[in-house]
Amino acid sequence: MTQPVHIPAWQPLTTGVLTPAEALPQECAPWRIRLYSVIFFILAGVNTLLPIERGFPVIRLAEDYPVTLAMIASFVCFLCLVIESGGTIFQSHTSRGYLQWQCLFVAALVLSAITSPVPKSAFFVVLNYFTCFILNFFTLRYLFTHGNRRKLLAIICLVAAAAAIVGLLERLFGYYLPFYRDFFLNSDYAQMTFAMSQTGGAFRILGPLGNPILHAVVLSLALPFALGLKGCFKWVTAILLCISIALSTSMTGALMAGCYVLGTLAGYTRRIRVLSLIACGLFATIGAVAIANGSFADNTSLFQRAIYGDERSIQTRLQMIDLGLSNILNFDNIPVLLTGRGLKSSSDLTTAGGTSYNDTLDNVWLTIAYEAGIPAAVLYLLLQISVLHQLRRFTWTIHWWGILAWCAAGASFVTIYYATANFLWVALVAWLWTTELRSAGGRVAPSQTVARGIPALRYQAACRTPSQVIS
Repeated sequence: MTQPVHIPAWQPLTTGVLTPAEALPQECAPWRIRLYSVIFFILAGVNTLLPIERGFPVIRLAEDYPVTLAMIASFVCFLCLVIESGGTIFQSHTSRGYLQWQCLFVAALVLSAITSPVPKSAFFVVLNYFTCFILNFFTLRYLFTHGNRRKLLAIICLVAAAAAIVGLLERLFGYYLPFYRDFFLNSDYAQMTFAMSQTGGAFRILGPLGNPILHAVVLSLALPFALGLKGCFKWVTAILLCISIALSTSMTGALMAGCYVLGTLAGYTRRIRVLSLIACGLFATIGAVAIANGSFADNTSLFQRAIYGDERSIQTRLQMIDLGLSNILNFDNIPVLLTGRGLKSSSDLTTAGGTSYNDTLDNVWLTIAYEAGIPAAVLYLLLQISVLHQLRRFTWTIHWWGILAWCAAGASFVTIYYATANFLWVALVAWLWTTELRSAGGRVAPSQTVARGIPALRYQAACRTPSQVIS
């Protein structure tokens, strides 16, 4: 009987990148597994439990350029794995499309930052985006390929459950933990004081990130990971996340939950799948018409609050959409239409339009088109389509619908400006890509696999179906 090939502790895991079936996680040295778990816990905790975008201290570099703790943690963890892997962290055959599209979009953001009226803030956005969507992707892809996937999955769910509990404490007891309260107030005293003073139906969960929308997005993105667990912990975590999402009364959370419901229904038999797609299409059409006609303007129920927000929020969002479209579709100024007005320039537009408490259009598609130009918005759209298309093998899994739900959530908040809330989206993409990479080992002929010293049972494990590998 052929014995498994054990990888020495000093040897870079090159084999696992090229042919993952030959280097399953249990073949790694124990210290590597502990290292991967610690790195992943640091990244998940910093991005999910610290109010990076709501007052958490930043480090000022030369000429007052800010750098957040999330950026530093991502860079240090990435550099650590570059050294530990001997540079093989860069090798990949399945995710080049993702990295190419992301680099093209980052290039578009750099051009927009050059023309920005506030270049320091603009280049901060570029660095933030690059760190989250490119550096973190390299790191997460490597960890999911070589680390103990069950431990990493448990870490995600543990951190997300802690964030959900913080939200539940706020909603059930009206109590904000002093750690978060101090940072929130330091960020924007007037706005956060008003937000934390609301009671009754106007009360909103702020969560660890200090924003009900971001709180709902993070927990929604953690839900597919929670459903990948087994046993009692799976349902306890999933129910905890769902309750905290519902209590956030966030339109974005409701939108993402709708995507999950659609994905769950679409995953059944073909007949139910077709009927559910038709029903959801009709529901979306009716909802869009109702919003356009203002049919729900006077409805103050919890459902209305979750879907539309309060009346002021509805009017503000409609006003921002009108402002954005009227200023974007200005064919008298073709250069601006093509290159935009520069990153962070939409804050001037919203201030002039009477929505001074917003510094963006609260819509990633409109914001990119206004600030970086129509070509950049098209490029961003193609990026999302490319990710969904290249992961189409997992279309009928909730993980794929989680990626789609995040794309849809861009209609109500500017995803490119909130790196910490996007960490779990990058994790979802990396999780599916490494799952695909592992399954690709099944394309090797059995005779070749055995000849390379891989036992038959390990070869069969590499040939499992997507749903089996994900779980």
